[in-house]
Amino acid sequence: MKNQIASFLLLLLVSFTAIGQTVNLPLEISDHLEVIHSDQPDTIKFQAYNQLLDYFNSKDPSKTRQLLNEALTLATESKSDLKFAAYLLKLGRFLEYNNQPDSAFQIFEKSLKLYTKLKNNNGIGHAWKNIAFLEKSKGNYDLAVADFKKSQDYYLADGDSTNYYLMTANLGLSYENQGKYQQASEWYIKGLRYFDSKNDIRQSALFMNNLGAVFSFMNNTEEALRYHKSALKLRLQLQDSFLIAQSFVNIGQNYIHLNYLDSAKKPTEDAYRIFTDIGHLRGASIALSNIALIAQYEGDTKKSIETNLETIKLTKKTSDNYQLAISYLNMGAPLVANDQLDLCQLYMDSCLVLSKKMNSYLLLTNVYESLAEIKLIKGQYKEAYELKEIHRAYKDSLLNKENSENVNNLKMSYETEKKDNEIKTLKTESELKELQIAQTQTLVIAISAIALLVLILIILYNRQRRLKLLAQMAQEKEQLQKERFRVVIDTEENERKRVARELHDGLGQMLSTVRLFVSDLDETNEDPKVERSLKALDSTIEEVRNISHNMMPIKLMELGLPAALEDMAKRVNESGKLNMEVVNSDLLSFGETESIALYRTIQEVINNSIKYAKADIIKVQIMDSGETLLISIKDDGQGFNTENIAKSKGIGWSNIYARMELIGATVRVSSTAKSGTTVTLEVPKLDEAKAA
Repeated sequence: MKNQIASFLLLLLVSFTAIGQTVNLPLEISDHLEVIHSDQPDTIKFQAYNQLLDYFNSKDPSKTRQLLNEALTLATESKSDLKFAAYLLKLGRFLEYNNQPDSAFQIFEKSLKLYTKLKNNNGIGHAWKNIAFLEKSKGNYDLAVADFKKSQDYYLADGDSTNYYLMTANLGLSYENQGKYQQASEWYIKGLRYFDSKNDIRQSALFMNNLGAVFSFMNNTEEALRYHKSALKLRLQLQDSFLIAQSFVNIGQNYIHLNYLDSAKKPTEDAYRIFTDIGHLRGASIALSNIALIAQYEGDTKKSIETNLETIKLTKKTSDNYQLAISYLNMGAPLVANDQLDLCQLYMDSCLVLSKKMNSYLLLTNVYESLAEIKLIKGQYKEAYELKEIHRAYKDSLLNKENSENVNNLKMSYETEKKDNEIKTLKTESELKELQIAQTQTLVIAISAIALLVLILIILYNRQRRLKLLAQMAQEKEQLQKERFRVVIDTEENERKRVARELHDGLGQMLSTVRLFVSDLDETNEDPKVERSLKALDSTIEEVRNISHNMMPIKLMELGLPAALEDMAKRVNESGKLNMEVVNSDLLSFGETESIALYRTIQEVINNSIKYAKADIIKVQIMDSGETLLISIKDDGQGFNTENIAKSKGIGWSNIYARMELIGATVRVSSTAKSGTTVTLEVPKLDEAKAA
């Protein structure tokens, strides 16, 4: 009875439970109340109704219902079918979250018909989405999936990419609740990629949260915990109490799986406190269920039973049959520990009814295991064995439901054919009996071989599917790392640019002014103190210019890459260490990001030539090769073994390759001993608009 499930994976939960009457209304809310009863235009009144509904929907259900009725009346009087359909959706959601699913369904259908009549694709998408939520809450996952996909189709037709990809979360959850983890992960990853590309940390955190849940169900708790902590980090930036509490629940649940009970207590209790404070019954019931689970694992069966009873009472106030089934299931272990087997049987039977109604393979797997253990403790071994076999069947189906059904069909065909053969055997003469038995044995072997082959195929298929999922996860992780590196580089270069300008335009100008003042102190140029001061100021000004140039060359910012390279060559040549030549094409242009990345890379290569190559001549050449630009940096130094680049412990070459990868460029290095080194950068061309 220790294999309990209480994972928090619910999306878009909004509580409409009253937490007290409003006594002192905020000034802006009072203003909105005045607007709806004034002579203002209807458009202004509709805006006021929307603000009031957002304010009252979690505070005062009766006031919310009154405002909805008034808004619908106003929409009717103003003959605005579009507004009427929108407020029907709001009314349907109000009824759904106040435990009136049948009435909500009728309202959603009315809204759908009206939006269809108006040919409003976005509204049709909203209507199908809300109908899908209702089906999912009832456990009708196949219908929910179909309806969510319909909403996606209409969002796509309307060009609403945000809502289209938000539906991937709900599709993933619908598959997840059925134990179809591969399909769930595919939808989650699709949504995560989109919202990462949009820098939408709220939605990215949502999909990280759900991927963590998938890993948790696959018993990879360490990876699940990593995803949930990443989601929490993003949600703390948003300062959204509901989302933070959701992550706390998940983190606590994973610590429970790892048996780190002390670590699980604080996030779980914090989640319960936050959900209670904001009046979110569903969230509070889930957190409370996990508190009961912690008490059970600590051996405090009395507290576990009492807390589970509170959870059941709280969950019944919602329309969440899935969480109610989990609450019944979690009553099992503490009741068995107290030898209350009959009462435990009643709770497991209640869980079984809801699990069958929702067709949740995950819940059915656990409840049949619990029922089998009850029968085993009672000494009813035959019933225990039969229930255990059902448990195994559901457990296997979580790995591959379709293939499992095929195996069962083969078994049924075999048993039917065997029974027919046995009936025929009773009617035949003794000479045919041995032949029929032999045929039956041959058939058994053949079907066993087929069953074994199917089993092997299932194992291979699941292994391939898991490898594919892990590869997708790795690819997503690599993409996130690249994006973080890009942000670090951009931030560093922007700061360099800012400081360089401050030094050049601020401190440099101030020092030049001071020099003028000092030079005016001695018109005869005979005072040695003034002369020494002028020399010191000249050295300081030159040093400031050098520091500014090293941080971000002014010519790179103002005139672009070719001019900056010419300036670099001039400085290198003036140093007397070697001779540097730059061959530019005046017709070529680069964007700011590409110019900075290329300049830093060329600078790093030239520094390597100066430090290690003992070169006398360096030639930098920029060429147009059609679809790409080629930048060649060639020296006549002592050369080196290019295989050592991969073994290098320094960050120079790593930075070169990383910077070039960010702008889509490739790096080729060719070098032989005493024959110099050539580094070639192949850069994709930018279109003129982007380069400008």
